[in-house]
Amino acid sequence: DQDDDGAQSLATTTVEGGIHRFLNSWSLPKGFLPTRLAMNEQGVLHVVGAGSGWVERFDRGGNAMGQWQFAKGSNACLETAVLDGPSLSFDSKGNLYVVYNLLEAGRAPLSFWTKFDASGRSQWTRPLHMAFARHIAIDGDDIFIEGISQLQQLDGAGESVADYPIPALLVSSLRFWKGHFAALVEPLSFANMGWQAPRLVVYTRADRSETDFVVGRDPLSPEGRGAGLLARPSDFAMDEASNRVFIVNAGRRRIEVFKDNVYLTRWAEAGVDKAQRFRFSGQFSVIDDLSTGTTRERTVTAGGISRDREGFLYVADTFNDRIQKFQP
Repeated sequence: DQDDDGAQSLATTTVEGGIHRFLNSWSLPKGFLPTRLAMNEQGVLHVVGAGSGWVERFDRGGNAMGQWQFAKGSNACLETAVLDGPSLSFDSKGNLYVVYNLLEAGRAPLSFWTKFDASGRSQWTRPLHMAFARHIAIDGDDIFIEGISQLQQLDGAGESVADYPIPALLVSSLRFWKGHFAALVEPLSFANMGWQAPRLVVYTRADRSETDFVVGRDPLSPEGRGAGLLARPSDFAMDEASNRVFIVNAGRRRIEVFKDNVYLTRWAEAGVDKAQRFRFSGQFSVIDDLSTGTTRERTVTAGGISRDREGFLYVADTFNDRIQKFQP
């Protein structure tokens, strides 16, 4: 068999240099297209997808735990660095917030966010005053929602706290790492970034004017595809205790693992059967013109990841419409 770098490799359920064995997988409704995952303190996995207005919920074994509806209309999705669809995050009290955009015929898509309490009761749905809501990241009870050109800080009641201008960057995923903003960033050009390949950038402040550290590297050659080189990364999960980060390297159909900012290992398949491999790219209808909301079908890239408190890893295998679970 050949891996995504073209190198010969044996078919195995164990990743290179690690012990993240494949455990099991479970399917989502056809066309759900899971893109973002969030695990609550009780070990229930919450999943949103580009093709659905529902939150699908599962226990850690993949058993369905019911659905929560946040939208009745069709999601408006945009491809910037990767596919931007609904996003979700929990606050310190177990409330779930879902950020999404809805198609409106003949006009720009509308942005909203919905709050559910810990038992799944919808508390409210409110409009977001931004061009396109892309990411939500919560640190304790400090809520940040990122649009195309601004970052809004809000409270749990949905009220605005502060606005931050943000650099014109292609951000695939936004989370908190030890109280700092962490973003997967696709360089617009070498001239304005100083590097060629995507990076995970950890910032010291919300305005992203100062960088704490950076994960990733540039290619050693124009054809570079090797370990630790990111291509269309779509999401990441952190293990703060061991300083590890797991990145969905969607453009290479694999997961990359870094420790202390240094490449550690990777894996690219669930098992020996090629049908089990990740599918992080496929056809989907995305916004073609933000001002009018017109859409067109194109090949897009997407994928998500989450980690529970015991260290088990869950991967949103987007275009296979399933979740795959791996050992710590």
